[in-house]
Amino acid sequence: IVTNPDGYSFTHTDNRMWRKTRSVNPGSSCRGTDPNRNWDAGFGGGGSSNNPCTETYRGPSAHSEPEVKAIVDFVKSHGKIKAFVSIHSYSQMLLYPYGYTYTAAKDKAELHEIARKAIT
Repeated sequence: IVTNPDGYSFTHTDNRMWRKTRSVNPGSSCRGTDPNRNWDAGFGGGGSSNNPCTETYRGPSAHSEPEVKAIVDFVKSHGKIKAFVSIHSYSQMLLYPYGYTYTAAKDKAELHEIARKAIT
């Protein structure tokens, strides 16, 4: 499932390294919001920007992007989801929660083991 179809299409027509949505930002000539920084978890924290012209622009509020809101609504309407995999960038890394804090996830050992198995 492509959850950012406008941004995905833009990478094939204009800018191969584009990472944001294509939404209009009122008061700015710069388009898009970084969907990775539009979630409510750690919204507005380190690594995000309030400047619409940056690649890490978080948007005006958490879940303001319809692409992010659609995923939130899907997850909430389907009960307990055991895994959620997002393939969204060009690097060869496997990332797991949480990127907005240095505090380790409570299930870090389990996440690390799953990540290890996924890459071997």
